[in-house]
Amino acid sequence: MKIKLSALFVLVSLQLLAQTPTFPKRNLVKMNLISPVISSLSFGYERVMNDITTIQVSLFYFNRTRESASLTSGFGITPEVRLYLSDRKTSPAGFFVAPYVTYQNVGVRDFVFINSQTSQTTEQTSRLRMYGVGIIIGGQWIFKDIVSLDIWGGPGYFGGSLKDDNLDIEPPFPFRTQAGFGGRLGCTLGFIF
Repeated sequence: MKIKLSALFVLVSLQLLAQTPTFPKRNLVKMNLISPVISSLSFGYERVMNDITTIQVSLFYFNRTRESASLTSGFGITPEVRLYLSDRKTSPAGFFVAPYVTYQNVGVRDFVFINSQTSQTTEQTSRLRMYGVGIIIGGQWIFKDIVSLDIWGGPGYFGGSLKDDNLDIEPPFPFRTQAGFGGRLGCTLGFIF
């Protein structure tokens, strides 16, 4: 039974991907407008596969110095498959649902005073690796076949590991060190070609 269901899933997926899209421009490059608020840069690339399906990959880079003289930096990647559900529009425009997976790798470096009279410090580091899966819903609008505006959000489940060199601080928002539910939220502005 499992083999039959798997074969059916593969055949339906191949049929969806084999359809030729009617939208003349098939590529979008985007920037997440929310990412600068959390001291990061996030860019995405979306490729139209057919009238209802696109594939998107987003990358982010994070770099922040905190008031305690610690430095946090890292990167992440999030691939997703978008299914556009609008009857009146074809991808990449309209309402969509998108399952995703994500990977984040963040390092924290802190300088700790070990002798306050001589201002002698030591460096301590840790590395946080996070994985997550989830689903987002959203809408994308296309203006003059050149510009895209995309608003989305949804829940996810995240987990990871923290490799610590005796670092006593927690990694700053938005990174978590324990498994659990969280979410993703975004608003992107893009260029279509």
